[in-house]
Amino acid sequence: MVRLRFLPTAQAALIALLGALLLYGCLSRSKPINLHRLSDVDGGMLPVGNAPNATDASLPPLAAHSVAGVNPSIGPFKGGVRALVRGTGFSSEARVWFADTEVPSADIVPIDPNRLQVIVPPGEPGAVDVTVQNGDDASSKATLRAGFVYDSFYADPAVGPTTGGTRITLFGKGVSWTDQTTVSIDQQPCDVLELRSPADQSQELDCQTPAGTAGAKPITTVNEDGTEHSVLGAFTYSDSSDGFRGGLSGHALENDLQVLVLDNFAGSPLTDVTVMLGSDPKEANSTLGRTDQAGLVHFSGSLGPTQTITLAKKCFQPITFVDVPVDHATVYLDPILSPACVPPQSDPPLVPSGSFGVGAQVEGQLVWPTHGEFQSNDWGNVPPPVTSSQRRVAYLFQLSHNPWRPFQLPRPSLAVTEDSRSSQGYAFRTDAQVGNLTLYALAGVEDLTATPPFFQAYAIGLVRGVATEPLGVTSDVFIKMDNTLDQSLRFSITGPSPTPRGPDRVEVAVALRIGTEGYAILPSNQKSALLPTSSQLEFVGVPPLVGSLQNAQYVANAHAVTGLLGDLPESDIGPLAASTTANVLALKDFLEIPQLIAPAPNGAWDARSISLDWVTGGPEVSLAVVDLQSAGGLVDWLVVSPMLHKEIQLPDLEALLPEGALPRGNVSILVNLAQLDDFDYGQLGYNDLATNSWRAAATDQFQVRY
Repeated sequence: MVRLRFLPTAQAALIALLGALLLYGCLSRSKPINLHRLSDVDGGMLPVGNAPNATDASLPPLAAHSVAGVNPSIGPFKGGVRALVRGTGFSSEARVWFADTEVPSADIVPIDPNRLQVIVPPGEPGAVDVTVQNGDDASSKATLRAGFVYDSFYADPAVGPTTGGTRITLFGKGVSWTDQTTVSIDQQPCDVLELRSPADQSQELDCQTPAGTAGAKPITTVNEDGTEHSVLGAFTYSDSSDGFRGGLSGHALENDLQVLVLDNFAGSPLTDVTVMLGSDPKEANSTLGRTDQAGLVHFSGSLGPTQTITLAKKCFQPITFVDVPVDHATVYLDPILSPACVPPQSDPPLVPSGSFGVGAQVEGQLVWPTHGEFQSNDWGNVPPPVTSSQRRVAYLFQLSHNPWRPFQLPRPSLAVTEDSRSSQGYAFRTDAQVGNLTLYALAGVEDLTATPPFFQAYAIGLVRGVATEPLGVTSDVFIKMDNTLDQSLRFSITGPSPTPRGPDRVEVAVALRIGTEGYAILPSNQKSALLPTSSQLEFVGVPPLVGSLQNAQYVANAHAVTGLLGDLPESDIGPLAASTTANVLALKDFLEIPQLIAPAPNGAWDARSISLDWVTGGPEVSLAVVDLQSAGGLVDWLVVSPMLHKEIQLPDLEALLPEGALPRGNVSILVNLAQLDDFDYGQLGYNDLATNSWRAAATDQFQVRY
């Protein structure tokens, strides 16, 4: 049985009093109460009202003008990050400084008296003050000490696949990197490939990313003396076939060569891949190797100055790099998508999507110019609908890496209408890729009942530095709709030398290049004309390069093609850039159409050599990418060669590795001649094999018998 004890009344009162005294001492956080002096207090009890030395818990009044914080408060020294500056007393004429650098007015979006959206300007590594002032009113000036921190380095590209293998460049200031510097991503080694220290410029360090898990990861560099530099979230892993992976790198080829071979779909190392140097299988004892469990094979001996490298494996597409001048090659092989290559009870390999996975969302508001302080305004630069089936509407877009991409509207459910009015503008929410994005919005009039559906854009706005993460939502993104599409561009055209097969017409596409981030695709961005032509092509409906577009450029790409369907042969140039609409732009310097000399078109071929030619007098050719397609396109042997000469010698794959060779029969030879800006074959990356990386290209296709 549990017994309850009851204290006498006097004892209970004393204990209650002591408990109250102790509680008061803890809560007041002032000088502890002296229990021996309780008799000094009236009646031996605590006084009513404020105790001596008690603190005032009320908050001080807000300053009329202040800067309370910057979010994010850290970013790369190159600038370009979108940030929200919070404080009090901001006006629509607010100016912002990071240290002594004033943010251009076009990069400031006043939201309300407590928030400004800014694009952070470049700065020196370290903490800097952030200052806000309303126009020229010095009395409104307020500063947040060390309000923003510039990182000492940043990575480019800053996004890559989880399989690793991305070649990234770290740009650093004040880091004192040396050949002994090590790099890690999320505590995993990033293999250092090259260090460059240009005079009076940031240092550049190349490394190859390890495999990782999805998300933003820190990068850390450690010098030989132990000096460490870290940047949180400097690299983001996301599923992608980004085009930066793999290629040629390292020092001049002399006595050692390392080849790493990976599965292009799975990203895993490929074992037992036959790797051959040169083009003569009789030298197999010294020039033939096979990859180990790590996908690596090493060659040593007197190898320089160049070697032709051919890689082949059963059920994988072979590839050849001609005249490789460096000592490292990272090569991705594509699986052959054939039922004969799928193991029993196994699924075929997944095909990459070709772009960064969409796994993020961005939400914010479109803000039109206002006539008063922080007032939501109407769509003043978009004309009202003229029929009941029309409506004013806006859509959000991400930049494209391909300026030739046709304009396409997002799905109707993502439309922003006049019914989307919010606090400062018109609310939007859109799916987004992962990374540091630039978004633009087009506003205009549409009619979905028309055939085809009609959309005429009248206004455009743009915002840079929108950081997104996998499965995350980036909020409070504000886009100023401050620019109109009321300009025109004109072009004169001089096509390539005609051949009996073509080309006979030219197609031109116009886009906006936004720094190095990508291209904004505009409506009605493509036109065509027959060749030869003396008339001009005119594009109406491009914006002036002012406001948020003040650092953009107009770019044009031209395809000289054959027939109404745009068939081969074709020759492409672009992008041709301009910063004004005042002049007529000349589209010329097309690469000449390639000719196949040996084997003769429709003739027999021994699969050992290719001889190319083209009309002399045109622009210089940097690279030839030849795709040998057999078995109806099921098997592709890709041959990559610098155009130091027009003869390409190939190994006898049928003798070297019969199961990895081209099947006998009809073979289609697709020849691409390419011109690249500042091209260095020794630094060839897989992105250099993509047509949208080429300054100019000429392509034709030939049929032969093998």
